[in-house]
Amino acid sequence: NYENTEAIWNYASSTTKIVFENTIHEIEGAIESFNIASDKTDNAKKIMAYVVTNTDDPTTHTIYIQGNGGVRANENSLSLFYNFEMLTNIEGLEYLDTSQVASMANMFYNCSSLASLDLSSFNTSRVTTMSGMFYGCSSLTGLDLSSFDTRGVTTMLFMFYNCSSLTSLDLSSFDTS
Repeated sequence: NYENTEAIWNYASSTTKIVFENTIHEIEGAIESFNIASDKTDNAKKIMAYVVTNTDDPTTHTIYIQGNGGVRANENSLSLFYNFEMLTNIEGLEYLDTSQVASMANMFYNCSSLASLDLSSFNTSRVTTMSGMFYGCSSLTGLDLSSFDTRGVTTMLFMFYNCSSLTSLDLSSFDTS
């Protein structure tokens, strides 16, 4: 598990890309690095984050989040990417293990520059709330959530609020009974 450290959110307003990786290795040119694991005493569960200045625009950044074997998201992943307004790309989401997550509320809240998102690897079998999950994702044009298991979800309030560019939305697997 990793905890939402203030260090990552210090770069929220300037981050254009987040990359999840399944091995820990130093990123050349990183301006800052930190261990964001919940348990900092267990080296086997180390989760590293590296911040790199983008070469095409030195006022923006890419954040690499790494764990050997991937990164396990916290049970409460509320506001995980909250207010990353410049974020245009998230790579390696297949290395983010969401199998223990109960709350995905506001997960991509106000990621207004994010035009596409591949969530096919998300395990949502334990999720109970998806409220505001895509709130303010005004650049998203399509979203395929056909792999989502929503049997345990009790609230989806404002899930797609202000997703004003959405022209394609696949909710074919949604069980809202």
